[in-house]
Amino acid sequence: MSLSLTLVGLETVCMNALVLLRFLQGSGEWRDLIGVLCGSLGVMSWTWFALHNAQQLKAGCFSAREWSILQGITTGAVARMILAVAVFVQPRILPLELS
Repeated sequence: MSLSLTLVGLETVCMNALVLLRFLQGSGEWRDLIGVLCGSLGVMSWTWFALHNAQQLKAGCFSAREWSILQGITTGAVARMILAVAVFVQPRILPLELS
């Protein structure tokens, strides 16, 4: 699993080499570097998830159907928690008036 994540990390560095070089030379912007970092973390987390998901299914703890249902329930719960935090932090994101 670590070899796969290492290869994904190297691929991400290669794809963003121009942005990284521009930043190291002093002509790049912080937002470009933050964008590269966020994109890289996103790709690596999805890669980890896919590998971990395959391992769990091979272990045979759950059937594919059960695993899919658990993923759906978890995703829904996390989405609701994120919505609750967002509404608490930014209450104006929900429309107050329905037209």
